[in-house]
Amino acid sequence: MQLEANRASIDSSCILGSGTFADVKGGTYRFPGQHDPSPVAFKVFRGAQNLAGCMRRKIEQELVLGVELIHPHIVRIYGIVDIRQYEPVLVLELCEGKSLLCAG
Repeated sequence: MQLEANRASIDSSCILGSGTFADVKGGTYRFPGQHDPSPVAFKVFRGAQNLAGCMRRKIEQELVLGVELIHPHIVRIYGIVDIRQYEPVLVLELCEGKSLLCAG
């Protein structure tokens, strides 16, 4: 699901986590019909402009599957925005104060 980039505000200083290919940053997104923006997380892929075609397809697969999955133990993916040309950023549910690691 493509979301409007002009509704997104990423706080580059707010790094919530980091993985092999992406950083997760805090910010807000104003969803259609909302007056005030909602807190969300943004999965920003490192070097997104230079990603190989196979990696871009994996991002698209993550998006397609993630948008369909709604479960209390899975972080919700709302959609994707193109902040800058050819830089896909996933918009995710923000899990404030919670670790995404299994607590046992």
